[in-house]
Amino acid sequence: MEKSRKEELNIGARKTYRMCKELVKGFENIGASLNDFKNCQRDIKCFIHERDGQLFIDRFKCMVETEPGFYFDYDVDEDGSLRMAIWADGIARRNYATFGDTVSYDPTYSTNKYSMVFTPFTGVDNHQRSITFCCKIIAKENHESFKWVFERFLIPMGGKEPEYIITDQDPGIIKYFPLVFKTARHRFCMWHIMNNVTTKYGSTRNDYQNFLNKLNAIIWDDDLEADEFDGKWLEIMGQHEVADVDWFTECYSKRRQWVMAHCKDLKIGAIMRTTQRSESENSFFKMFEHKSGTLVEFLMRFESAMEQQKYNRRDLTTKTVIKP
Repeated sequence: MEKSRKEELNIGARKTYRMCKELVKGFENIGASLNDFKNCQRDIKCFIHERDGQLFIDRFKCMVETEPGFYFDYDVDEDGSLRMAIWADGIARRNYATFGDTVSYDPTYSTNKYSMVFTPFTGVDNHQRSITFCCKIIAKENHESFKWVFERFLIPMGGKEPEYIITDQDPGIIKYFPLVFKTARHRFCMWHIMNNVTTKYGSTRNDYQNFLNKLNAIIWDDDLEADEFDGKWLEIMGQHEVADVDWFTECYSKRRQWVMAHCKDLKIGAIMRTTQRSESENSFFKMFEHKSGTLVEFLMRFESAMEQQKYNRRDLTTKTVIKP
């Protein structure tokens, strides 16, 4: 499904030519040859390559002028090249007002040939589906960029902070989060942490599965008390000789920000990013990744993906309306 959707969003000249044939009922009715389509694609790419960043900015500026409630801001470096951009449309802002109590911020998606990183601010709607509130791209993930993004995220949201923000353990995020957010509580994504266990422990070790099973048993157990969790964690770390591994030590020191037993006072959605939901969200955004594409191509894929997300939400809402 993912591959099919990517192909749909990134068709080449040959497939476009064949689709046109179907629309006009025959190659003879197209009025152009396959080479003409190839040459057109080449010329468009050449045009975009020289003006890519400006076309990207101009598109969003047009949205600000024509779409009510659309927010966009950006920053350029000393050479005038785009280095950061953030945007949210009116629908996303309204959704945030309703469903924005818990927000996930996930800077893991590389978007284009410039290696810019795409990061969505997402939540969960009343259908238990992921919903996008705001998006940004940055050329370089550093402390300055995180501060810039966090500050500007609050602007289209009317300054309203979520109750909880779930992120990975990036040092830049950890540093600037409390400098920007005054009331939101910072939590780490359980899914990201458990995904990292494979690399930090080593999936080739003979006891890997046994270690993972033990860890999952205490991580996800909401019946454990905090002191019970602490004792079991230290016991597992000692049994498998990773008590002195920095990554596990760091995770344990931050346990009050992600472990179920230490977060019983929180809403379950603020810590329990289930594997199924996180993988689904990850798959959705990776659907329009294209690491050799331009910013304009990325934006076209992004807009198509957002239309799909909005359509799916409207469809679910219609189906759940109780008819008299």
